[in-house]
Amino acid sequence: MRKGKVHVIFNSAPVEFKQNFVVLDVNGKLQEIPNDSVWIFAGGEPPTAFLKKIGVGFGMHDMTLEASKEAKEATLAKKQQLVEA
Repeated sequence: MRKGKVHVIFNSAPVEFKQNFVVLDVNGKLQEIPNDSVWIFAGGEPPTAFLKKIGVGFGMHDMTLEASKEAKEATLAKKQQLVEA
């Protein structure tokens, strides 16, 4: 996130996934965001079999561990910003 590789949108929830974009509810307002992949964080272990059954594709590299580390770092950075403000 800090390097600009990932754009994080806090206080958002997915509403709909389309082929080239996702619709997010961001603080009560709908936004269409261009998108080419989705990371799903659903508890401690991803429901891979279920996701495959409903047609979700998976890449060759599982980035769950890397993404989890980045998500934790982003959360800590956000908390630090709030403390400093």
